[in-house]
Amino acid sequence: MKTTTMLVLSDPSEPQLSMLAGLSDHANVVIGNSAEAFADVALDAAVILNWSGSLGLLRDVFRMSPRLRWMHSRAAGLEQTLFPELVTSNVILTNGSGVFSPSLGEFVLGAILYFAKGFRRMIRNQMAGLWEPFDVVSISGETVGIIGYGDIGHAVGARVKALGMKVLAVKRHAFQTGEADPLVDKIYGSNERIEMLPGCDYVVVAAP
Repeated sequence: MKTTTMLVLSDPSEPQLSMLAGLSDHANVVIGNSAEAFADVALDAAVILNWSGSLGLLRDVFRMSPRLRWMHSRAAGLEQTLFPELVTSNVILTNGSGVFSPSLGEFVLGAILYFAKGFRRMIRNQMAGLWEPFDVVSISGETVGIIGYGDIGHAVGARVKALGMKVLAVKRHAFQTGEADPLVDKIYGSNERIEMLPGCDYVVVAAP
């Protein structure tokens, strides 16, 4: 028996939404990208999943849903989620923090190797049928600066540190005594980022 109504703010043609099909036996899942799409069901909605809706749309649908108990944002950041009525309500808010970190850590490592090993040049030569030996850079011993050392920054640090790179990081609140992270060679406060940059071979921006 379907006892829960869930509103999904997204373009209905988004292919990844097929993952929600498994909920069909337990919830009435309604997908739309306008407030009008939820006009007939919002009164009974208990859950909102903000897949890709704008802040304006989210606020409009929230106001239409007096029985709402839970709101989840697929994104890790909350700049497209928070508004005064939600902040002062009793609705539980969750987000996607941490979900993307392992993948993004791998992406950053791949990008560093892409430049250090000249993959663009290799691919260009391969397409041209050209054999052209050239020197590449060893990343071991080089320095990665991470601006925004949260969950994503930590995932980056773990991967580059394993390859012998030095890690510098800018964190909103620098570690207190006894809280040092073994992945980071030096932590800078947010007002010290300009001081960090000249010592970096690569810079990763993982701030909101």
